[in-house]
Amino acid sequence: MSEASIRKSIIRYLKKKGWYGIPMMACSYSGIPDLLCLHIHRFPIFFEIKNGDKGVVSNIQEATIKKINNQCKVKAYVVRSLDDVKIIVERR
Repeated sequence: MSEASIRKSIIRYLKKKGWYGIPMMACSYSGIPDLLCLHIHRFPIFFEIKNGDKGVVSNIQEATIKKINNQCKVKAYVVRSLDDVKIIVERR
């Protein structure tokens, strides 16, 4: 499954759960995760979407995710499937 297909399925799932999934395609900062997820009653989540075992997190993405996770209540995760997202969303 391509990253675009995974992203679409994640956005559909989030919408059903009351979240807004906002693709960060046009972001001017290198390394920002692919998807910003917002919910009125929860802290924001970022998802860096990778294609199964083939997708590799770049050094700049890894550094950015670490930086995000060290700030406030916002968290960033690398996900490889909709199932990964379901586990994270249900925990939060």
